[in-house]
Parts: sequence; structure tokens; C-alpha cells
Amino acid sequence: MVVVVVVIVLLLGAFYFHLHALPERMAHRANRTQMEIVAVLALIALFTHQNIFWIMALLLAFIQFPVFRTPVVSIAESLQRMAARNEGLSGVPQGSLAGPGLEDQSATVPAVSQAQSAAASAGHSA
Repeated sequence: MVVVVVVIVLLLGAFYFHLHALPERMAHRANRTQMEIVAVLALIALFTHQNIFWIMALLLAFIQFPVFRTPVVSIAESLQRMAARNEGLSGVPQGSLAGPGLEDQSATVPAVSQAQSAAASAGHSA
């Protein structure tokens, strides 16, 4: 009889820990920061026996937050390609606008504008 009670207690303990790890396993498909927040909330719920932390971890694991870094990087790369293309039109060596020192910026911007306006006026007159 004692062996049966010990086995039942061990099985209930394993089920309890398995249930507490549920939000963490669900959050593995999310990004790293979200997974870490869910893991911390689940640990707080485990040690404090406050179920609200476990419920918050479970809800946070269900929510998929969008990744804003990818579109911003894509926009920045597109702008860099556009700037390189415009630099090739104006005859300014490439890389002069890309660095941290932008002292030539005032001189090169009107040249790009003049080249674009010349190309635009040639297109309208033809």
C-alpha cells in the first residue's frame, strides 16, 4: 500500500511539473524574448503558488507578437540601394553619403536633384 501511495504522489508531482511547463513549451515557437518572459512568469507561478502568473504566462504564450525588425531592415536596405543608384547618376563616388561623416551632403544633394530634373524634363519633352 505504501508503494502505491508513493507512486501516485510521484505521478501527481510529475503531472504538476509537466502542467507548469506547458506555457514554456508553447512559447518555444515564439521569439526568444517572449519565451524568456513566459519562462520567468511560469517560474514565479511555481514558487509563489500564485495562479495569476501561470495564467499570464499561458496567455502570453498564445499571442504571436509581430517582428518589427525585419520590415525596418528591408526598408533601410532599399533606401541604401536607392541612394547608391542616385550617387551613380550624379557622378559622386559611391560611399560618400553612406558613412558617418556627411560633410559633402549639401554639395551632393543638389547634384542629384539636378540630374533627376534633367532626366525628368528630357522624358517630358520627348
